[in-house]
Amino acid sequence: MLQTSFSFQWTTITLAISIVTLLIVCALSGLAWRRSGFRASVGLLELLRIAIVTVCVLLLNQP
Repeated sequence: MLQTSFSFQWTTITLAISIVTLLIVCALSGLAWRRSGFRASVGLLELLRIAIVTVCVLLLNQP
């Protein structure tokens, strides 16, 4: 049987950069959605932006 494990190779600096990046993206997405008058279409696009950045942050931490 083949066993695999899933672990992240992160350092304190990369973790801090990742968290700050996600916080900034969430803040900018919230501002953009608010400026649009909370339109559903813009809200979905902003959720997509957050999802893409989250995946990028996870991949940059070398899983």
